[in-house]
Amino acid sequence: MSHRKASMTTRTQGTSRRIVLAAARVLAVREAASMADIAAAAEISRGTLYRYFPTRESLIQAIEAAANEEAGRRLTEANLDQVPVDEGLARATRALVTVGEDFIVLLRERRPPEPGFAAPLEALLERGREAGEIRTDVPLATLVESLLALIGACVRTGKAAGMGLEDVSSSALRLFLTGARPAAE
Repeated sequence: MSHRKASMTTRTQGTSRRIVLAAARVLAVREAASMADIAAAAEISRGTLYRYFPTRESLIQAIEAAANEEAGRRLTEANLDQVPVDEGLARATRALVTVGEDFIVLLRERRPPEPGFAAPLEALLERGREAGEIRTDVPLATLVESLLALIGACVRTGKAAGMGLEDVSSSALRLFLTGARPAAE
């Protein structure tokens, strides 16, 4: 590939990424934001936006792909399988809170997370079940979805309340663990 083509590809990828990040920010705040609002936030024309993403759905799919990729990468880097369950849940929660706005759009669209995103959480929760630290009377998928929903709610409302990432993470984790712990006998 020539230097010029490589440069154009890099620039195209940079513009696409800038659009996706701007769209995630705008849609996290206002779900009904228009494509014009997104173009303005990305500091591009609507024509340029439509060249990269011909439909709103194609843009949502790009946001979801970016969120899934980022969440999967952060969960992998958290080494959840190498720490106690409580520490793993804290790391997973912090990892997902840092994905933030992309994550909120993913949750709002109500599409299930990609396996690369959900599998580490499932493995961690299953390990917690085997150790008697996580309840077994609720389906694993429900626990995963509950954790994700709580993280999304805490990111969305915590940011509006001026909370930092650690406070948001701590709130989501405490809320989840209160419901995920087995009942005392």
